[in-house]
Amino acid sequence: MAKVGDLPEETKLAGSPRAAPVYLKVAEFKHATTALLFGKRLGNRDYAGFQNGICNANWGVLYTYVGTNHFFLAGSFLAHAVGHLLDVSHDTPGCVCFRRSSCLMDEFPTLHDMISNCSHNELHRRIHGWDPCLSVPRPTHKQDYHIPRCGNKRVEASEKCDCGSVKDCTTDKCCEVNFSEHCPGNFYIMD
Repeated sequence: MAKVGDLPEETKLAGSPRAAPVYLKVAEFKHATTALLFGKRLGNRDYAGFQNGICNANWGVLYTYVGTNHFFLAGSFLAHAVGHLLDVSHDTPGCVCFRRSSCLMDEFPTLHDMISNCSHNELHRRIHGWDPCLSVPRPTHKQDYHIPRCGNKRVEASEKCDCGSVKDCTTDKCCEVNFSEHCPGNFYIMD
């Protein structure tokens, strides 16, 4: 198995034998988040996560003690630590959950299944606002991604003619010659 550093600059994606090879550049991961699940408690902590560490290459890690805890409780600790990575602070008086006495981001988390109105607002701001690592560029009409294919009524790549689907080809003079002259591999999009 190749190490990540040994991968070539471009990696060929396996596809249909009839399809033209597609090459994509290997993406560089500038930010990554790691969740460490432990069976042994570290110190006296059930969880730990760096506040607002998700977009920092050095601080995007969290620890959760699973051990003998029920997996729902361990999941609550994990979600609480992820909240800290996303810069969600502990709930304060005035932060409420629907039909719950305490919420996921309570200062002393237990088995929780809901976030408070305060946590919801902070997560909404974080996800829908702009930041350097969670925001993706918004596509524009100039960034259309087009794959050449036979059967779309456009002459592309190695095609000499493209009359459309097999149904369209029955009435088009362009398709009177052997199909292989027009579309590589006799591959057509069906209606």
